[in-house]
Amino acid sequence: MQEPGKIGTQRDLVVIQRNPHAGTARKHQQLLSLVRELRKLGLAPRMFSSRDHLDRWLQDPSRRTRLRCIVGAGGDGTLQDLVTRHPQAVLAQLPIGTENVFARHLGVPSDGRAVARMIAAGWTRRIDLGRWQDHPFVLM
Repeated sequence: MQEPGKIGTQRDLVVIQRNPHAGTARKHQQLLSLVRELRKLGLAPRMFSSRDHLDRWLQDPSRRTRLRCIVGAGGDGTLQDLVTRHPQAVLAQLPIGTENVFARHLGVPSDGRAVARMIAAGWTRRIDLGRWQDHPFVLM
């Protein structure tokens, strides 16, 4: 297993792609905890439900240079969607969906405050992406 690395400290934007259909009301409270804790830790969270709106927002180069990571708030499908659309970005996951195989494998808790602290601390793990017909993936 590779040791976790650190990501740059000048990056304060944390973009959250929320799956509006994932998880229960209790799990959505974890999403709110993530946002509150990120703010408390000095980061600037920005949440999106619309994939297109997020992608347009990230086209601004000044935002991309300040981007710490993109968080998939949902399950494995939400994460896979982000991998497909943003394969070069640093990604994180708040596992609040139905299936959270990837997060379980990496030991990512479904606790918004804990995920925010991991992001603020800059912990990363480099993984290989698979490819099938020019589509990147992390799970089969």
